[in-house]
Amino acid sequence: MTYNILIISLLTFLIHFVGTIAYAVRIVGIRTGKNAISWAMFNIISLFARVATTFQAPLLAKTIENNIHLGKVNDVSDFRIIIFAATLATCVGAFAIPTAHRFLQKGVESLYHHQSMTKVIWKIFRLKTFFHFWKSLTWPKLSNLSFFLKYRDIPLKIMFLQAIVNAVLTVSVLSCLYAGYLNPSLRSTTASMTGVANSVAVILSLVFLDPNMAILTDRVLAGKKTQAYFRKYFVFVVFSRLIGTILGQLLLIPIAHFVIYIAENLYV
Repeated sequence: MTYNILIISLLTFLIHFVGTIAYAVRIVGIRTGKNAISWAMFNIISLFARVATTFQAPLLAKTIENNIHLGKVNDVSDFRIIIFAATLATCVGAFAIPTAHRFLQKGVESLYHHQSMTKVIWKIFRLKTFFHFWKSLTWPKLSNLSFFLKYRDIPLKIMFLQAIVNAVLTVSVLSCLYAGYLNPSLRSTTASMTGVANSVAVILSLVFLDPNMAILTDRVLAGKKTQAYFRKYFVFVVFSRLIGTILGQLLLIPIAHFVIYIAENLYV
């Protein structure tokens, strides 16, 4: 593993870890009743992860160029390592959600009180915040695993769709860059498509993932669904995100070939 791949893997880990614990803000919205503020904080945290994704492309593109110059072509191992980092981050993030939910609840309350995200960010660097984080540390309850035995009222089609969308989110940029390995003559074209691929992945997330969670949150707040059901649904959402990163290993090369097809037929 080269130094660049290590940095990219760490960056990928951070992106998917932040993306996973961001779901904890949804729980905070239910617990506090401050759904709009929680939604705003969720968007800020998610935006951080999505912006960080843009740093993947130039670092990985440079590694690809170096490998091609060295005669290494179609080397998929580096990409497998990066996707594995996403899977590992999702697992770690899932275990960190209870801690994140307790810690972020204080942030939502602070944002509601101060009415300024800038003040909330400044408070993060206080020693008091560190002690609050320490007190928030907790492990997930093993009883949550029993939810997998009670899946009959869970919309499995939606969970499957979420897994597919998360798989595309995981490998959209990576597939564009790997296409440069498969067809070096189109390397510049496929690399330029990373922005488009990332935008498409974000749009899929906004269209197919976020509305379902938002609707369920409003139903819980309206008393049409219980918090127990929300927690169960939430467990399946995180699990589908994990499955999506694993499916990314399978979709990496097919999407790369699709990118090459587009580059050959549309960019003339």
